[in-house]
Amino acid sequence: MGSEPASAAVSSGDRRGGTAWRGLQLALAATDAVSLRVASSRGREEAARGRLLGRLHEMHGLPEKIAQLMTLGDLSKPGMPALDQESARPPLGVARVHELLREELGGAAHARFSHLGAVGLPASLGQVHRGALDDGTPVAVKVQYPDIRRSLETDLAALGWLAKPFGSLRRDFSLNDYRAELRQMLLAETDYTREAESLRRYAARMDGWPQVETPRPVPGLCSPRILTMSWVEGGPVEACRDWPLSEREQLSRNLLRFFLAGILQWGEIYADAHPGNFRFRRDAGGAMLGIIDFGCVRRIDAPTQAALCALFQAAAEDRMDEFSSDALLGLYEAAGFNGEILAPMAHVLGGITRLLLEPLTVPGPYELDRWNLGARAAEVLGPHRMSFRTAGPPALLAFIRAYYGLSCLLNVLNAPVNWREVYATVVPASMPASLVSRPGSAPDAGPSTRLRIRVTESGRVKVDVTMRGHCAARLGELIPDHVARRAIEQGLDVDGIAQRASESQFSKQALFETRDGEKWVQVWLE
Repeated sequence: MGSEPASAAVSSGDRRGGTAWRGLQLALAATDAVSLRVASSRGREEAARGRLLGRLHEMHGLPEKIAQLMTLGDLSKPGMPALDQESARPPLGVARVHELLREELGGAAHARFSHLGAVGLPASLGQVHRGALDDGTPVAVKVQYPDIRRSLETDLAALGWLAKPFGSLRRDFSLNDYRAELRQMLLAETDYTREAESLRRYAARMDGWPQVETPRPVPGLCSPRILTMSWVEGGPVEACRDWPLSEREQLSRNLLRFFLAGILQWGEIYADAHPGNFRFRRDAGGAMLGIIDFGCVRRIDAPTQAALCALFQAAAEDRMDEFSSDALLGLYEAAGFNGEILAPMAHVLGGITRLLLEPLTVPGPYELDRWNLGARAAEVLGPHRMSFRTAGPPALLAFIRAYYGLSCLLNVLNAPVNWREVYATVVPASMPASLVSRPGSAPDAGPSTRLRIRVTESGRVKVDVTMRGHCAARLGELIPDHVARRAIEQGLDVDGIAQRASESQFSKQALFETRDGEKWVQVWLE
């Protein structure tokens, strides 16, 4: 299968992906970011942007994720380059991929593959090969790049230049909180066992959606670094531009329904809504939507879901004017916003909320090209624009990625749909009564509990921290790294514990404890 070329590719990839090389590329990317910020003309801005995007795509991992976010807005422009552009990083050769399959799955499981495509499709954390099992079943095999987790940690430690576009941020804004959220999201994507669980969960949800297809993991052929799943056929979203309007409408409705169901019904956001993760095809049943990457899905805690449900419902039922400024402020606080930062701008919350949810406030099909969200938001917020951004909680990054990705995909499909009609297909059968808030009051945030983290050493209490109970949803961010490592060594799944605490609406319970010699760490809700 060409082992020598494969080995050469791996060697080249290691040189290009090494710590020193990444450090140099990150330094150059920081320079490009500053050039982009201070560009004095459109031409210089485009040149700096092109250099920055090219460098970020080449590095994979976190930099490529940033590049994907930066290019989402380009989708609506005709003639843009393909979204699944080939990365400059040399791919893993087939021989090396087979080695990894044997190492991760064992010889007997590896023997179940009858075929593996020669060139894997590049992804930010790995590459995907089309293959076939010994019974002829077509599969996608996602193989994680070796040492990608170490590369992510290097990038996260080095990306201080992310703060440069925000030079005048308030003192009470913590960029470190956003870095921690990005870290948690990205490192979760390196665990393919977790993604396989997400695939099973979403496949069960999609059973009643005949025009939406998601992969299913293949039992026995998955590991933390290998994910084998059913193959989902289809092309990129650009291929749909010339399809009949009725088919593009069908796709748009299913994309919107998928987004709304995540928030209102499942309490889980598909947070990697980059167009490369969607496939589109036509068959006898009409236009089919395929969703293929579930490495980044995020649970929504109960207070945030309640607040979002209340706002979405008010917009869809044309009741936004019934909310007082104080009630809106309470809803935003329930969703995790910093109330102290928002309080001085409470009088503009009604306007910005209507704008953010404008497609739901319109009784008929909504044409997204009339939204012009960025410019209009700046006008509504005025001098409070930056404060509104900094007041938002890092946990809402997933919502922002999903909402923005949805709008970009709908822009490409260019088939206006009635958001209220789609909303109505999700809500009646799914929204719990407890999530519906009356105008004039904030939603009930569930049982009034407190999160406690206590560290005892040699019989003496060294640390004793008390926080609001819903902070348990961010448990992985709150506990120190050495505690997290000790928990993993003891076989504890901190993210899973946080998820179960959220699902219980943060009821009183012991969450976990670790012991390391004389040191005892206890975490519980009381």
